Amino acid sequence: MTAKRTRTRLAPEARRAQIVDVATRLISAGGFKAFTLSHLAEECEMTRRGVEHYFQSSEDILVAVLEHRDEVDQHDFAFRERLPLSQEDLWDLLDHIVMRNAERPEIIRLYTILEAEALDPGHPAFDYFQKRVTRIRRELADAVRDWHPEPDSFGVQVLAQLDGLQLLWLRDRELDLLDLWRTASVVLRRPDGTSVEDGVPTGIAHRHA
Repeated sequence: MTAKRTRTRLAPEARRAQIVDVATRLISAGGFKAFTLSHLAEECEMTRRGVEHYFQSSEDILVAVLEHRDEVDQHDFAFRERLPLSQEDLWDLLDHIVMRNAERPEIIRLYTILEAEALDPGHPAFDYFQKRVTRIRRELADAVRDWHPEPDSFGVQVLAQLDGLQLLWLRDRELDLLDLWRTASVVLRRPDGTSVEDGVPTGIAHRHA
């Protein structure tokens, strides 16, 4: 006869944290579109009604997952209080963020999947990612405004490189993310924001009608 498994009783805050952690894992693995409260409840060894006591919908859980990740990552963005940054401080910061991302593939996968899904304006995280990308681009531009000839383009290029490299790395974990980043960002690291070969600004050219 198989012994009946006893469900561990947790304090409300601990139970809420458990739900968010498990939801993070499930969404990282299959995306939000495949995420269900029933599966979440099963993984948490709870009833669906028990989960709904803490979160009324899957959208509420998604918001909690993203807010939790923002809280965890706050120390990476303490630079906001001391903008603009010197060139040395900026690259030290970006290298640190890449190194940290390389240590947490599940979280990077979570953001990569959700950001792609949230291109749909009807997705519950659409506004979150629109605001997040706009904010990061602005902060990167403000960080280099004192010394880069095209700070706004710099923010776009850094995000494009990081997002692209992280996608390749998620597909092939044999790759070294930090090495990829340092190699790909050589041109961006030029003190005056110019290319290595010809001194042409690295900012994105704008097409005029």
